[in-house]
Order: sequence, then structure tokens, then C-alpha cells
Amino acid sequence: MKQDPDKSRMNFPNRALKWLVILMVVFLVIEIPLLISHARHAYFKIDGWFAFYAILGFLACPALTFLARGLGVLVRRDESTFGNEDDKTLPEDLDEQLR
Repeated sequence: MKQDPDKSRMNFPNRALKWLVILMVVFLVIEIPLLISHARHAYFKIDGWFAFYAILGFLACPALTFLARGLGVLVRRDESTFGNEDDKTLPEDLDEQLR
């Protein structure tokens, strides 16, 4: 089924205007909090460093990854916990339709 070119989403008369409005909204959403923000003060000396929170997030991500890996080693079960792979016997109470 062929679409009508007049009703296509990409064929509208004020395409540049719509993109301009979208970019202005995005710019305002980003800039308004920066214009309204109050003077911040650091609670600790390290808290006032330039890009402290960016560096903290950059270091926290791999730290959490390694922590999760270590936790996985602690809580991992043996491979034989649920039986051997060679043991393919089915339970006795299993329906015949499922066999």
C-alpha cells in the first residue's frame, strides 16, 4: 500500500521551523536549571573539586562491576547442585503428554 505523499510524516511544510522549536525546547530544558541554580557550597573539601561528581561516577561504575563479580563468586552454587547433566530421568508424576 502506497502512502499519500501529503500525509507522510517527513513531508510537512514547516520542517525547519519544527526542528528549530525542538532544539529550542531541548536547549531551554538544559539551560533553565543552570540559570536558576543557587550557589552551591561543598560540605567537605573534596566535594568542591572541579568535576568531582563526574569522576566519582566514572570510578564507581567499574567498582560496582568488580564488587558484583566478587559477590557472584561468593554466592555461586556448584554445577552439580541440581543433578548431573547425564541424568535425564523425568519425575514419576509427570504427565504423559509432556514426555
